[in-house]
Amino acid sequence: TAFGSPLLIDSGYYPWYGSPHDMAWTRQTQAHNAVLINGKGQGVWNRAAAGRIVAFTHGADFDYTAGDATAAYREPSLTTDTTSHHLRKDIHAPMELCAYYEGVRRVVRHVVFLRPDAFVILDDVETEAPASVQLMWHAYDAFDIDGSAHRADVVNGDSLARLHFLTPGTCRMSQTDRFPVAPEHDLPNQWHLTADWSAATTRRQLLTVIQVCRVAAESALPEVSRLDEDGIVGVRVGVTTVRFDPEAGARVSA
Repeated sequence: TAFGSPLLIDSGYYPWYGSPHDMAWTRQTQAHNAVLINGKGQGVWNRAAAGRIVAFTHGADFDYTAGDATAAYREPSLTTDTTSHHLRKDIHAPMELCAYYEGVRRVVRHVVFLRPDAFVILDDVETEAPASVQLMWHAYDAFDIDGSAHRADVVNGDSLARLHFLTPGTCRMSQTDRFPVAPEHDLPNQWHLTADWSAATTRRQLLTVIQVCRVAAESALPEVSRLDEDGIVGVRVGVTTVRFDPEAGARVSA
């Protein structure tokens, strides 16, 4: 949310506990602004499918955190709800949406918040065999996709979020305003953007920058460019530089 308007949202509805839409969409990783591996996400209804915070730094100009979600992608979805006191054996989590069989070795998300209006995100993903990797993003309104610039904008009212995809290689971007399983009530559609990298390698370090501004201030957004340095994943946002060493964390300088 920026300036009081939701921009990138958690998608889906909760028509009722365990409804088909709830189970096949809202509870699944694909419904959130997260990583998919070969189109599949984290285990559902499994307490072992959990993440952990592995780094956190708070500063005057930026905050940095890293979350390790490897276990969440390596654990299976369970066929019934083991987290609720109201176990219902007629409700099932679709196993085909879970990355349990995809040979996941690592899924770590690093996030740097550059005050006041930019996020730099590194998703470090490793699998046993080459796998396609997708980044999902969701909004109430359609994204304006610029494929040649590897960029997408979304606007709500007078607020704008601009997403830059800075990972080398071909990124195929697509969007839809449909759910795979529609909500059981008459509810508005939402928009779903997929940024997809092919199964060319066993490790991807996906670098994304999100800038936020008023629509009228779009032309004043700082320039964003990727840095290419040995062993480092980096980006320059205006006069600020963020360098990630995936084994050691992030460094920010201006």
